[in-house]
Amino acid sequence: MNDEFSNRRAMHLTVLGYLDLLSNITIWKDKRPKAFTTKAALLRQKVTALGPVIAGQEAIITGYAEQKEREAMDVETLAREIGSALACYHEDAGREGEAALTDYSATAWHVMRETSLLEKARFVHGKLLAALATDAAGVDDYALDAADAAALLKEINEYAEIIKSPQTAKVTRKTLTVTLRPSFRDVSEILVSMDRLVLRFGTDAAGKQFAAGWKNARRINDLGHSASPQSAAPPAPQP
Repeated sequence: MNDEFSNRRAMHLTVLGYLDLLSNITIWKDKRPKAFTTKAALLRQKVTALGPVIAGQEAIITGYAEQKEREAMDVETLAREIGSALACYHEDAGREGEAALTDYSATAWHVMRETSLLEKARFVHGKLLAALATDAAGVDDYALDAADAAALLKEINEYAEIIKSPQTAKVTRKTLTVTLRPSFRDVSEILVSMDRLVLRFGTDAAGKQFAAGWKNARRINDLGHSASPQSAAPPAPQP
């Protein structure tokens, strides 16, 4: 969810929390102007309905990031195991230079960027295929066979595929943002309407204090955190 919606969402929840204070319920609930009570119920309904939509939007990017991390780890782990075994195979055959080409530590694999990781994993895969083509029996002594080549290729392809996915995730997220905007607008319209009514509770000290606190609860914090209803000097409410 973008900052605009995050800030507004925080304000919505702050307003509901302010309305739910026991000391405030006795002032506004089913009291004149009763239209305020009707609008408060509608506000709660609209704000609650936004919850699942927002959660779905946030899950798209979060899910993508988590899946990409898992796929990267799968490539790293298998490529390192195969690369290390290949290095041992080449070293034992007196080809130290060849061994160095696939012998990387876990840390070295982990710090590779997406493209580098794919390129190096594909390189290890190619070296394994070459070794299998010329000395399958010898490579087998190092627990390497065609199944390992196939498994590494599978992990490489899956990682390559998910790297292509950010654009799809962004498009989906943008679509959800478009669907959120009218819902947030509906909530804003209800709040503005309630702004017009809240001053009618100011017939006594408690009502005036409630109206002042309402304005403060309606404040949109730039950092996305709702303001405390008890804060002093409440600014003008925002839609």
